Amino acid sequence: MKVSHGQHSKAAYTARLAAGAAFVSVRQGDAPSLTLLEKGTIGQALPPRTGGGHLSAICTTLARWHCHDGPGDTLKGLAKARDLCRSRGFVLYLSDFLEDEDEQLKILNEVRSQGHDVLAIQILDPFEVELPETGDFEFIDSESGQRVKTSVESERVDYKKRVDDWRQSLTKTCAQSGIRWESITTAEAMVPVLRRILSRST
Repeated sequence: MKVSHGQHSKAAYTARLAAGAAFVSVRQGDAPSLTLLEKGTIGQALPPRTGGGHLSAICTTLARWHCHDGPGDTLKGLAKARDLCRSRGFVLYLSDFLEDEDEQLKILNEVRSQGHDVLAIQILDPFEVELPETGDFEFIDSESGQRVKTSVESERVDYKKRVDDWRQSLTKTCAQSGIRWESITTAEAMVPVLRRILSRST
C-alpha cells in the first residue's frame, strides 16, 4: 500500500477516500464507523456514531495511520472485522486485493449474506495497471524484497492483458455474489469516486 507513482500512495489515497466517505455519511445523518486492519488483526476500530466530533475522530485516526512494512495477514484481520458488523448497514471495504483476493471476497460475501450492503473498492497504483511505454526497470516486491529486471517493451502488452483479465474476473465474481465493486487507480480524481460511492449507498 506504500506504492506511489503519482500524487498519492495507495495508502494515502485510501485514507483520503475513507475520510471523504465518512464526511458524506455524516452529512446524510448516518452513523459511520471505521475499522483499520493491521498485521492480521484490528489496529483501530471506531464504533458507529453521528456528529462532527465523531467525524473529526475518524479523520484524525486516518491521518495518523501508517502502513507497516512486510507481509501481513489480511484474511485474519478481515475475519475479525466481520464480527464487528452486527447491525445491518452499508459496508465499504477498501483494499488493493493483491493477495488472497478470492478469499477476501468470500468473507465479504459472508458479510453480505448477513444482510449488509457491501461495496468493495480496489485501489491500485497506475503502474500496477499498465507499465510505462519505454524503459528498462527493476521491479521490487514490497513485501518479500525480491527483484526482477525486465525491458518494458517486451512485457507491457502481455502484462496489461493479464491485469485486465484479472480485474474483469474480480468484477464478475462480485456480480455473481451480489457484492458491489469498483476498481480504480490513485490517478483518478477523488470527487467523482465519492459521488459514485454516494449513489451506491442510497
